[in-house]
Amino acid sequence: MLSVRIVHLLSQYPVIFNGAEFEPEKLAKLEEAVQFLDKFLEGQQWVAGSNLTIADISIVVTLSSAEVLGYSVNPSKYPNVSRWLIKAKKTIPGYAELNGPGLKDLKGLLDVAPGNKNK
Repeated sequence: MLSVRIVHLLSQYPVIFNGAEFEPEKLAKLEEAVQFLDKFLEGQQWVAGSNLTIADISIVVTLSSAEVLGYSVNPSKYPNVSRWLIKAKKTIPGYAELNGPGLKDLKGLLDVAPGNKNK
């Protein structure tokens, strides 16, 4: 699960740095991973069961980065992921303080990327 999440985010490198459009097949793979996570979270609070683990932290950081890239989890399509994501951001100790600066830096990279159409 952890290695799969990295592959999907890194596949968006051209979008981040070259201003390319999201490729439909790569976006479909990301959606497939979120759908898998939604089913995986069915009936449980956290990714690895009843306790918060490094798996939750790793995946919430990835989804937070994807949000900066413009992806958002559709709560009607993926209610378990949506619920879990909100809870994880509130529950992970120091989430905002530790992840916030990295998200801000990622946003800054997007803002100055050569292919950014919003400059």
